Amino acid sequence: MSAYTRAYQGLTRGGMPERMVAQLLAEVPAQFGEELSHGLRAWAAEKYSAEPTDTGAIERRKKAKRGAAHAAADWIRRASTKRPTSHQPTEKSG
Repeated sequence: MSAYTRAYQGLTRGGMPERMVAQLLAEVPAQFGEELSHGLRAWAAEKYSAEPTDTGAIERRKKAKRGAAHAAADWIRRASTKRPTSHQPTEKSG
């Protein structure tokens, strides 16, 4: 069950403290990022898998594209698990 579902049920059925709901909702971006990253890796593995008829050059290009997709998946995972930082706007003097 996803964090979003648990939070929704906790709010609608009652009995779940607001602090716990907030913690569950904070997990949603990380779960989404993890699922998206996993899906991108699976897609890349299927899309850029080596075929028996591929030449060496084609295999190298596919390997490079698969590597780029894996790098993007890693970035998605890292970006979705970062905790947001509060940003205080600087006041302009003048």
